[in-house]
Amino acid sequence: MTHVRTSPYYPQSNGKIERWHGSLKRECIRPKTPLSLEDARRLVFSYVTHYNEFRLHSAIGYVSPLAKL
Repeated sequence: MTHVRTSPYYPQSNGKIERWHGSLKRECIRPKTPLSLEDARRLVFSYVTHYNEFRLHSAIGYVSPLAKL
């Protein structure tokens, strides 16, 4: 197995992680603008919890990943 790096901001090479980064920036970081590293960690932790437990995902039939699991 070899490690292959993908080009940043190029969704054709690694679409899932690029989509995640876009959602994280658009829905969490930019609207709330953390003022410190600790604030950013708190915001991201809260967003990840919401993303996995409550946010409905169209790709899996408009249910949360937790419900799908």
